[in-house]
Amino acid sequence: MRTYEDFLDNPPRVFISYSWSDEDHQDRVLKLANQLLNNGVDVKIDKWDLREGQDKYEFMEQMVNDENIEKVLILCDKTYKEKANIRKGGVGDETQIISSEIYNDTKQTKFIPIIFERDENGDPFLPTYIKNRIYIDLSDEAKYDEGYENLIRAIYNRPENIKQPLGAPPSYIFEEKALMLTKTYTTKRRFKRALKSGKPVVIGIFEEYLFELASIVENDFILEKSQTDKPFDDKVIEKINEFLPYRDELIDILNEIIKYQTDIQPFFILIHKLFEKLITLSHPESNSIIWDQIRFITWELFLYINALLINRRYLDVFDSLVRSKYLISDEYNTKLYTYKIIYHELPSINNNRNKRLHLGRKSIVFDEMRNRKNNIVTFNLVRQADLILFFRSCKLKGTYGYWPPVMLLTARDAYSDNLEFFIRSEELEEFQILLKFIDHNDKNDLIETISRCKLEGTSYFGPFFSIVELTNLENIGTN
Repeated sequence: MRTYEDFLDNPPRVFISYSWSDEDHQDRVLKLANQLLNNGVDVKIDKWDLREGQDKYEFMEQMVNDENIEKVLILCDKTYKEKANIRKGGVGDETQIISSEIYNDTKQTKFIPIIFERDENGDPFLPTYIKNRIYIDLSDEAKYDEGYENLIRAIYNRPENIKQPLGAPPSYIFEEKALMLTKTYTTKRRFKRALKSGKPVVIGIFEEYLFELASIVENDFILEKSQTDKPFDDKVIEKINEFLPYRDELIDILNEIIKYQTDIQPFFILIHKLFEKLITLSHPESNSIIWDQIRFITWELFLYINALLINRRYLDVFDSLVRSKYLISDEYNTKLYTYKIIYHELPSINNNRNKRLHLGRKSIVFDEMRNRKNNIVTFNLVRQADLILFFRSCKLKGTYGYWPPVMLLTARDAYSDNLEFFIRSEELEEFQILLKFIDHNDKNDLIETISRCKLEGTSYFGPFFSIVELTNLENIGTN
C-alpha cells in the first residue's frame, strides 16, 4: 500500500466526466475539481486540459484508457443520465468508451459514479450502464462533507472501514515514532470513540481512565529500596522513562477534550482528584520507599497540563487547578495544601545521581524534562507555565514559600526562549489576560512581586536568569 510520502511524490490522477448542464452545475463541478486539487489530487477536466483545435473524442478516449488515470469520476445529474442513455453528445461518446471498459471488467473500481442530483422522488439520476454500481452521494449540501470524505478516501484507497490483516498496525503508524502501547490504551481508545461521537458516557469513561492511571502509578511505579538491584537513582530514572507514554497519552486525551467539548470543567475536576491521589502517593509513610519518581511524575504532569490550559487560554479551568487546594491524608492527619506542595527538590536525582556519576549539572531534573519532548505541549510552553505558576504562587498564602520556576534554569529573555504569552502581552488586551492568569491587578502589582520574590543572582539559577527580561516587563502593556 502506498504511503503518504509516495502520494506526495506521485499524486493520484483523476478524470472528471460530466455534462455541460446549466452554469450552476458547471460551477459545482469546478468547485469539486478545485477541492480535490487542494487535497493533492491531480485533476484532469476538459475545461482545463482541452484546448481549441483539439479532438474532443480523442481527449476523452485518452483520459479513460490512460493507465496513469487512476479514477474516472462520473458526475451524474439529470442531463448526464439522459445523454448517456441515448448516447448523445460528448457524454454519449464518453459513455461508449466507459461502458465497454466496465462491461469487460465487472470488478472495475476505476470508474466511480457520483450523484450530483436526484429526481422528485429522491432517486439518483444514474445512467443505465452504471445503475448497479456503488456510488458516492454529493447531491445533498447537508451531507456533502461526508460524501466528499468517502470520495477522497476512495481516490487514495484509504477506506474508513477496512479489515486489517492480523497484527497489522492502524493507519497512524505513518508517524515517525511508533505507538507505544500502555496498560490504559484500551480505555483511552474507548474514551476517544465516545468523545468524538458525543456519547454522554464520556465523562464516566474518563473517570475510569484516570482511576486506571492512578492504580498503575501506585502498583507499577513504587520502589522499595531493598528491592533495587542497581543504584536507586538509576531505578528512579527508569521509572520516569517508563511513565513517558502515559504522560503523552494523558496530554493527548486532554487536548482532544479541549477540541471536542464545550464544557471541559467537569473533566478537570477529575484531574484535580487525580493530583490529590498522586500527591498522596508521593508522600509515603514508609522510609523504605523511594518516592522521587512519583514526585517527578506528578510535577511534570502538573506543568504539562497547565501549559496546555495556558496555551489555549482556559483561565477558569487553570484557575481551578491552582486556586483550589488539595486534600492530602497521611498517617497523622488530613490537611489542605496549595499546589506548591507538588514541587520537590528530588535529591535522589539532583544530588545522589549528580555526585555518583560526577555529572556536575545544576539540575538533573531540568535536563530530564527538557529532553522529554511532546508533540502537543512544547518545552517552551512548559517553561512559560512554570513562570506563570511562580507568579501565581507569590500571591498564595501558606507554607512551602513560592513555586520555583526550575524549568527556566537556562533562560535568558522572553524572545530567545519563545515565551509567547509574555511577548503577546505587549498588546494591552493580551496583557490584561496575562494578569488574570498570574492573579495580579496591574503592572505595578507585578513589579512589586518581582522585587519581593527575587530569583535573579542566586547560585541555583545562574548569572543569565532575569525575571525582568523573561517577563518582557519593559514592553508589556505598551501597545
